[in-house]
Amino acid sequence: MNKDYISKLFYADEDYTNAALYTAKERDRWSNVIFAKSLLFQGRLDDAYFEFRQLKMDYEAGYCQLLKGFFFLAEKIWTSASTDAFDISWGLSLLSFLNGDRLKYPLYFQIRSFLEQDINMFYQIGKSEYVNKLIEHADVFVRINPEAYKFFGRVLFHNQKYEASWEFLKLSLDVCFKDPETHFLIAGLYVLKNEITQARKSLKTAIDVSGGYYPAEIMLQQIK
Repeated sequence: MNKDYISKLFYADEDYTNAALYTAKERDRWSNVIFAKSLLFQGRLDDAYFEFRQLKMDYEAGYCQLLKGFFFLAEKIWTSASTDAFDISWGLSLLSFLNGDRLKYPLYFQIRSFLEQDINMFYQIGKSEYVNKLIEHADVFVRINPEAYKFFGRVLFHNQKYEASWEFLKLSLDVCFKDPETHFLIAGLYVLKNEITQARKSLKTAIDVSGGYYPAEIMLQQIK
């Protein structure tokens, strides 16, 4: 087994089908985890759940149930485990927001670690209604982590939800105007609309507020 090759398949290429094929018959824990996560990212939630339970990965097992819409099962798994664990604590906060009760707020670093990857996963498996629920509570997230609007804008951009991305990135400017990445992302939206002059302005702002932002410098050269 070539771990470097499998890592490339999984992390770089996001080729979860072949990553699963290469690890399906292995017996070491590293391979088993890659196999289970590959099943998850393929949307094979029942198979992934079984593997995560075998591996005693409670957060991931509960997450499979959440993705299937069985919130009560996700909560049961997580509350039976260590609710102080960083990931499980986030999962319970996520459930709270998806249920609409906002009874458990997440931490600053939990929002930074999980929010975008969860939204991306929700889109990947066709759970856009979950994303809409989180968007309804974006004001809470940004009070805890001022970068939250940018996180929403960035993940919406990468999922080609450009109008919604625009709204969040503009909100992000009101909170964190000196964040160069927000200006850079806005420039990308201007480019998509073929508004090159506006894109260049945003890129120059990204460079100015940061004292030099390399991605913006490169993009500025490319759209001359």
